[in-house]
Amino acid sequence: MYRHLRITSASSKVGVLIVAAIAIVMAGIGLSLIDVRLGYLVATALTVATVLFAARTFRGPSESHLSRPWWRMTATPAGGYTLGVLLLLQAAGTAFGLVSGTAPTVAWVGVTIGAIIAAGYLHSARRLSVSSAAPRS
Repeated sequence: MYRHLRITSASSKVGVLIVAAIAIVMAGIGLSLIDVRLGYLVATALTVATVLFAARTFRGPSESHLSRPWWRMTATPAGGYTLGVLLLLQAAGTAFGLVSGTAPTVAWVGVTIGAIIAAGYLHSARRLSVSSAAPRS
């Protein structure tokens, strides 16, 4: 019987994210030696893959091991709001770098994708907030 991978312990989640961050930075820097745009695009793609993996496999301690609804990215609204705001700040910082001329033009891809991921986390948090506030029958 096939069982889906679910990660519930905080230390395992942190470990996965540290390994992913190191891999993303190493790939981005390594490929930037060949072409800055290539390094940036690969790092962005790996970031998206990490977010998708985490949203599907990381679970809260009391959360079901069954598949989540497509829109659910975190176990609690607070987690979604926190990640959404942090990703919006990151996108804004990158956009500022583009406007000031310190970031490569291809960074607009990262700004756009970061804003989309942030919107996903904020949407998830909002829906979780509404569903937890709804009266139970």
